[in-house]
Amino acid sequence: MWAPVASLLRDAGHTVLTPDLPGFGNSHAWNVENYSIEALADHIYSVIMQQAGGQAIVAGCSIGGYILLELLRRHPQCVQGAIFCDTQASADSPEKAASRMTVIEDVKKMGIIPLSKRMPEKLLSPRASQQLQAQVAAVITRQSAYGIMGLQYAMAQRRDQSALLPQLTMPLLFIAGKDDSITPPAILRAMAEKCTAAPTAELVVIPAAGHLAVLERPDLVGPAIVSFSQRI
Repeated sequence: MWAPVASLLRDAGHTVLTPDLPGFGNSHAWNVENYSIEALADHIYSVIMQQAGGQAIVAGCSIGGYILLELLRRHPQCVQGAIFCDTQASADSPEKAASRMTVIEDVKKMGIIPLSKRMPEKLLSPRASQQLQAQVAAVITRQSAYGIMGLQYAMAQRRDQSALLPQLTMPLLFIAGKDDSITPPAILRAMAEKCTAAPTAELVVIPAAGHLAVLERPDLVGPAIVSFSQRI
């Protein structure tokens, strides 16, 4: 998902790590009940300590943003700057948490294919090409069922992080796809406005992009992150 943006960052002289979460990419899945946002934040902290010299500018999209917020709660000293892409600080409503548990049951019964067919439309803007929709569906299909169930479980159980936002003291960047129906730009704008202690809390709205703006419009997301990184 991050490959096009990572390429732009490397061209600008940055070292870029794009770690797989457990059960995704080439990483082995955990047992479903072992997934939590806290455990995933500690996993990313280990990557930063072992591969980035103990500090990094950290970006997270969607669940990556939830993990980044928990990383900032638990290990703020390792984050030089934080980039939140199409995410939110609030916890799931009871209805949303229940729907995630339904996804877990559906994956148990029917596997990943039904999920891969319905998710691209939700994750991408109405203007996304059929090729990109097929790419997203193919990516979902390649992942571990245990990983998908584990992340759903972790998201359903996560804490509300809204009270953390005014305590953040590092540079912050918020990126929102204009057509994101899951976390609309207004949610990211409200997050940025709560970050009163941060030296910068910039919001960039990406046109013609949905919930995966980082994948749908790397031509705009990449330069925004490069510019932000150069100012730190």
